[in-house]
Parts: sequence; C-alpha cells; structure tokens
Amino acid sequence: MKIYRQMIILCVALMTCGLSQATSVDMNGAVNLNGCSGALVRFSSSKKSDQALILSAGHCAPWTPEPFDYIIHKKYQAVVTFLKSDGTDHLQKAKTSELIYATMTDTDVALFGLNETYQEIEDRIGSKALLISEKPAKAADYIVILSGQLHKSYSCQIEALVYNLIEGDYVWQDSLRYARPGCEVVGGTSGSPILNQATGEIIGLNNTGNQGGKMCSDGSPCEVSKNGSVYAEVGFNYGQQVYSLATCFVRGQFNLNFPGCESFH
Repeated sequence: MKIYRQMIILCVALMTCGLSQATSVDMNGAVNLNGCSGALVRFSSSKKSDQALILSAGHCAPWTPEPFDYIIHKKYQAVVTFLKSDGTDHLQKAKTSELIYATMTDTDVALFGLNETYQEIEDRIGSKALLISEKPAKAADYIVILSGQLHKSYSCQIEALVYNLIEGDYVWQDSLRYARPGCEVVGGTSGSPILNQATGEIIGLNNTGNQGGKMCSDGSPCEVSKNGSVYAEVGFNYGQQVYSLATCFVRGQFNLNFPGCESFH
C-alpha cells in the first residue's frame, strides 16, 4: 500500500505552520517502529503490572491485513525506539513479543505487546503511556499529531468527520480530515497518535493522504458521504479513530469475544 511514500513536504514544523503556537510539545510516549510512528498506550483499566502496549497503524504491521479481515495474537519481535519529552531518542529501547491485533477495516490500527510491563518501561526508560480515548472525536477538536519516526509534531483542528473513506479495497469509517494549515503530514508519520489537545488522550492514528492520481486508489483516497456522493482533493490528509479498541480491553487483555467489543472481527 503506497501510503505517504512520495509525498512532498508542504509544512516543515509545528512552530512555522501549526495552528497552535505553543513553545514546545511533549513527545513523551511517541515511538518509532518498523519505519512508522506509534505510541506507548494504555486503557483506562490498565495497571502498571500489565503488559505494556504499542499502538500504530494496521498498514505498519509486519503482515498487512486483507480487506474485511483482521490479525490476532501472532508472535512478533521488533525493536521499538522511545522518544524523550524533547523529541530526542532514548538510548534505551524495548522489544515487542507479539502483534496482538491488526485490521484495516473500518479503521487502520495495529496493537503490539511488549515483553515488559508499564512499570518496567517507566523504571528503565522513563516513558509513560498515553491514554486511548473511550469517546469518538468531534469535528473542530484541536489536535496534536506526534511522529516518533520524524521526531516532530503537527497541530491543527479536525476539519470534518468523513462518513466513509475509500482507498483501493479498504474502507474506513468516521475518518478524521485535518484542517490546513498545520497538519500537512508526510512520509514516516503513518501510525502517529492523534491527541485531543484539550485532554491529551489518543483519539486516532494518522494513516493516509491524497497525493493525486486515480480517485479512490492507493495514495488517492476519496470521501463518500452518507448519501453516496464521492469527493476527493489533492492535499487532504486523514486519520482513523481508535475508541473502539477500548470496548475490547478487559482485565488487562484485549479480547474480541468480550460482549460489546466494537473492533472489527
């Protein structure tokens, strides 16, 4: 899937083009994994003794999920690089033990398990997990996108919620379209956590942008409204919501069979 591979840099940094002109952005929790961005994450019921979790995009997983399919509990080892609050690399790294869940249907998400607990990560590296929101995002929310791969952040508002976003054979629901200027994301930002600026909670993951070409194809996603109208514009960038993950996390485990689980399965 050719997402973000050849995008032209339209915006160089938060301080020159971000909507929010804060003097700095805390990059705690941001990580680099498989050449993509991601984050150390937790759920509201997570305990410090639980297995630590990494969240990234489904298309950043080692096995790309097929349309209308998902991957669950596959052993997988990879190195995760953590960022300090100032955006520089930690000397200490961590390793994944498994790909817990990944899908590119309805949303674009991959959840990895580390071979350490939250407490062990905090004690050894100092990184603290970001909370995954249990509520859907809203249009006009102010957001911050943290890229652990590029060591930078972007800031803007959610311009619109897109009923369906189609890219090739993949269909995503309630996608987040970013306002411009501020969130002109580029290659390497796939999987970056999207934080609600007011709460600091993760409401989505950065996943694609329209680079032009054939409508509704790889690199050129199109928006489909509830009444079926189709629209696309070069330069529009998007993220996918993740609140459904929280409905499947029970007693320290991600469980698709839990009653009320809304993640695709």
